[in-house]
Amino acid sequence: MIKVLYDDEIFSSQTTGGVSRYFSEVISHLDLIPDVSISLPLIMTANEYIRNSDIFHGVGVTSRFNFKGRRILFRLINRLPLIHALRERRFDVFHFTYYDVNLLKYLEGKAFVITIHDLIPELFYGSTYSAVIRSGLIRLFPIQSLKRQLIERAARIVAVSLNTKNDLVRLYGAAPDKVDVIHPGVGNSVIYHGGSTPRRTPECFILITGRRWGYKNFLGVARSIGDTLRAKPDLHLLCVGGGQLTAEEMSVFESCGCSSRVIQMDLTDAELAWAYAHAVAFVFPSLYEGFGIPILEAFANGCPTILSNRSCFPEIGDEAALFFDPDSPSQLETLLRRVVGDCELRRELAGRARVRLRDFSWTRSAQAHAGCYIKAADG
Repeated sequence: MIKVLYDDEIFSSQTTGGVSRYFSEVISHLDLIPDVSISLPLIMTANEYIRNSDIFHGVGVTSRFNFKGRRILFRLINRLPLIHALRERRFDVFHFTYYDVNLLKYLEGKAFVITIHDLIPELFYGSTYSAVIRSGLIRLFPIQSLKRQLIERAARIVAVSLNTKNDLVRLYGAAPDKVDVIHPGVGNSVIYHGGSTPRRTPECFILITGRRWGYKNFLGVARSIGDTLRAKPDLHLLCVGGGQLTAEEMSVFESCGCSSRVIQMDLTDAELAWAYAHAVAFVFPSLYEGFGIPILEAFANGCPTILSNRSCFPEIGDEAALFFDPDSPSQLETLLRRVVGDCELRRELAGRARVRLRDFSWTRSAQAHAGCYIKAADG
């Protein structure tokens, strides 16, 4: 029996988000493995994933319970049982959910694991900051310095893709044999099982999800998408999430004469699953991701997928997706015209996606995490 303790940080901080979804899924699936005992000392959370899971027994509040300082309040409330559990030391391995280095002083002689989801701050921002409790006060520290402290002292490191591992070794000098590549899976909540069509959605559309600014590269491909829409009058672009389209973004489509066919919507997981299942193509133009969960979501719903050829995308998409060079956005227009105009190609890509998806599951991911914890505990 391996006993694993998790901290509260990501569940105190996020109501939704890729990192908290990852930990919620991993912990929930680990709880089903007989030889693994998990402990998550969490009193209160507004996180949508963990509060609706079978492993959470505290007080769950909705995201509407929002006010300035909520994150700090939740961290202080949840810190009490966490520190108690750390001091009791009835665990074999501790897994940081983020980068609270102040917890290191409670871990003397205990193995710990960290997960590196991406190196976006290092590669694109130079420096971003995270709140850490020091001497009873909330203080801000550059994420890079927090990561470095944990990377150097961790018994094992989980990287969500081989590309992320390679970046980690290159940028931080991490020992390659200490890093386990463990891919995430895809949750059932974003798989389409039938149901009604969300209101105001078009019949024929290209799909883009999530944030669009900066390295997400939406403006880098907007002209190619606009030219594709102009050539096919019944085709729309549906952007899910990411906030309302900006004037700069819309100006591209206005110049192409198709701005009325560009729609932004916020959808539930079930509605997003519908969108994947009914889109003629899903485009993921990002220049970098640690993994790219939307790729699996598209695959799970049989959606033809077009990815940039950067970062981890060839590793994840393999032969189940089509790829374009972001430095040559006209390649995207060529691929879109092929996919939109060829129903046989769309069926072929959907079939490849279902085969590729067999390599990714939360059950498989949880089993790999269990193996990682055993290695960490054994030193």
